[in-house]
Order: sequence, then structure tokens, then C-alpha cells
Amino acid sequence: MDRTKDNILQIVFVGALVAVALLFYFTRIAGLKAGDQVSSPTVLKYETFAGVYQFEQEERKIQTRIEMLKAEYASDLIVFQSERRQIEKLKDLSDLEKREKQEILKQIYSDQYFQRKIDLIEEQLLELDSLRQAKCRKFCVYQDLPG
Repeated sequence: MDRTKDNILQIVFVGALVAVALLFYFTRIAGLKAGDQVSSPTVLKYETFAGVYQFEQEERKIQTRIEMLKAEYASDLIVFQSERRQIEKLKDLSDLEKREKQEILKQIYSDQYFQRKIDLIEEQLLELDSLRQAKCRKFCVYQDLPG
């Protein structure tokens, strides 16, 4: 009798695992398709906003993020430039040591690093633009549109 109970429990357990796997597949993986745009959840999020206040709050959040990213970019650029000047001013270092320090500094603050910062700012600007478009689709009238 214990053997049959064990077999039944094993079948139920395997069936539950299969059900969880199928549920995961249909809710997560099946909806993903090659070529889907990443911004579609953002657009859908904005479509659920019911009032102008929600749009304005989200717009303020995005503008704050943009300002923070710009400040961060400017700060990193200033730090990079000041460190370069400090290395150049050091008189007790040989030219080789100065070049090595400059190379390390360029590796830390590489062009890709600064480009990534710019890309983040541009992403936020695009998100702000899509938010404003969604807001206008819902609440703008003909007279609100620019000339």
C-alpha cells in the first residue's frame, strides 16, 4: 500500500512540475518574439494613465532623472580633466609614470564610458518624448497643438 501511495505522490509531483513549467512558458517566454520593441511596455504603461496629473508626475520624474544624468556626466568630465591636470603638474614623476597614470585614467574614463552616459540621457529624452505623445493622444485638442 505504501508503494502505491509513493507512486501516486510522484506522479502528482511530476504533474505539478510540468504545470509550473507550462505556466512559466505561456506567461513569460511565449510572448517574446524576435524584433519586439523594448519600449512597448513603456508605451502600455503610459496608456493606463487616467489623468493629466499622472502624466505630469511621470514627466517630472523623467526630467529629474535627465538632470541627474547630466549632472553626473558633467561631474565625471570635470573629475577626469582635473585628474589629467594633476598628473601633468607632478614634477617628481618621470614621463613614463605620467603616461602610465594617464593611460589608467583613460581606461577608467574611456570614450565608451562617456558615450554610455550620453546614451542614457538620450534614452530618457526618448522616454520623455513618448510620454508627451501619449499624454497628447489622450488629452490634447486641436488648439493645443503647435502651429
